[in-house]
Amino acid sequence: MIELMENAGVKNVRALYEKIAGELKQGDEILLDFSRVARLDLSLIQLVVAAARYARERGKTIRLRAVSDRIREQLDICGVKT
Repeated sequence: MIELMENAGVKNVRALYEKIAGELKQGDEILLDFSRVARLDLSLIQLVVAAARYARERGKTIRLRAVSDRIREQLDICGVKT
């Protein structure tokens, strides 16, 4: 499980990318925990979309946990099913 930070965004997107990439190399499913996320910026949304596409193309799964209504709405607008 990968816990996203409270204000996940451009400042920590590189570290999150490395975590997601590492998890996808090791297993077929990863869980992104949004329980601490208060807001998203575009860089994080782009990372989640790209990671989901990458995983899907390789038969892997990314699951989202504890997504607030506000974050869910942002992700849904961008085509991420929550």
